[in-house]
Amino acid sequence: MLARAFQDDPTSIFIVPEAKRRFVALSWSFGVIIRYGLSHGEVYTTAGLKGIACWLPPGRTSPTAWGLLRAGIYLAPFKVGLAGVARMLAFVQYTDRVHEIRAPFPHWYLAVLGVEPVRQG
Repeated sequence: MLARAFQDDPTSIFIVPEAKRRFVALSWSFGVIIRYGLSHGEVYTTAGLKGIACWLPPGRTSPTAWGLLRAGIYLAPFKVGLAGVARMLAFVQYTDRVHEIRAPFPHWYLAVLGVEPVRQG
């Protein structure tokens, strides 16, 4: 569902420009995010998985390397390619800087929020 929700998102297109490969890469990468959220935060869904939200709690809003490894991030070069990994890292570095500047206080972090495309709007 998240791969469908973000298939045409500008950030997704930036990271994986090829549409067919993007869907597979998004399916995998959102799996990593959700597995991380289930272990280190909270994940909420609607009935039938029409929407999902993954939250990270105060004091743990930045994923740890160990937690990401356990969630499967080590497969990134095989799933998004080396160029995709480089673009993903650039995006994450940027959003991490903005996050630190805009929210230097304890807070819940919404790591991902997605809705089935036909239910968006």
